Amino acid sequence: MKVVQIRKYGGNEVLEVSDIPKSKPGKNQVLVVVHAASVNPFDLAVRSGGMRSVSSLQLPFTLGGDFAGVVLETGEDVVDFKIGDEVYGSAIVFGSGSGAFAQEVSVNIANCALKPKGVNMQEAAALPLVGSSAVQALEEHIKLKNNQKILIHGGAGGIGHIAIQLAKSKGAYVAATVGDKDREFVERLGADEVIDYKLPRAKSPRSCSLSLYERADDSNTRKYVFSRIQPRTDSPRYSASEYKNQKFEDILSDFDAVYDTVGGDVTERSFRVLKKGGILVSMKGQPDEKLAQKYQVFAIGQFTKINAEHLKRLSELVDADVVKVHVDKIFTLDAIKDAFEYQEIGHPQGKVVVKIGN
Repeated sequence: MKVVQIRKYGGNEVLEVSDIPKSKPGKNQVLVVVHAASVNPFDLAVRSGGMRSVSSLQLPFTLGGDFAGVVLETGEDVVDFKIGDEVYGSAIVFGSGSGAFAQEVSVNIANCALKPKGVNMQEAAALPLVGSSAVQALEEHIKLKNNQKILIHGGAGGIGHIAIQLAKSKGAYVAATVGDKDREFVERLGADEVIDYKLPRAKSPRSCSLSLYERADDSNTRKYVFSRIQPRTDSPRYSASEYKNQKFEDILSDFDAVYDTVGGDVTERSFRVLKKGGILVSMKGQPDEKLAQKYQVFAIGQFTKINAEHLKRLSELVDADVVKVHVDKIFTLDAIKDAFEYQEIGHPQGKVVVKIGN
């Protein structure tokens, strides 16, 4: 069967489409014919060797976590799945496991579930990591409630675009940071406040209303939403000379929660927007405990668990039209290098998917 493997760590040049023997499922596994798999930043880290300190990897190995497909065979102790079931979940690449960028994959039943009925295979394959991450963060760590305020960094990304929808379904006020090209996409998801993190910094951000400003241009005038998508009628508009260097921590304050999918200095700067007793959840490692104490907030570094419980909850949300995954681009297995490159430098909205079977 065709698989995507690496024999050494590196850039996209180490990705190989190879033929290997088909596998048999273990006692508590199902063998799945993979219809689609999706690319995550995690896959890039595995490819480059960034996960060696976390767990052992046996080279060569098959890459890929998120998948969707049809059960072909069940292990002898499996009772909750049958041949022909449409499933989705996460393959295990560590240890002796095998990844999802393959025509078939054996998956632990603890890491898969029946796929949502209302989506196709490509959409289902895009969901496991990003959806489980959002569910774990908002429902288990933050426990987000009606009328609370949350800032979501990387709002147009895989995790971010699901988190915005889930937060809005709970009645929260949502602010999101994005690049300019993603502003309208995030507005459509329901974000109440959109901040372009690439713009320069404001001179005196708290002295004026921050609904809209205009950047003068020889040919036209471009509008950027900074605060409420429905701006206050009394808010003035500012030209580039009056309004420079915007930073989210200069605009936002008194937030109940921050969900950070970006990391770096964004994590440290995020403490400033939280109220006392607020919570910061980061997907990029454990936040600084000293800063958490200084600002009197809680801080958690989340490592997402893609398990049957989270996947079943995610299926409920998808089938109830609470969240909808956005697939930015679909590649074939033979174009895996292009898929990884697009994930790495293309700034995709939502997810990048690899179509494998049917």
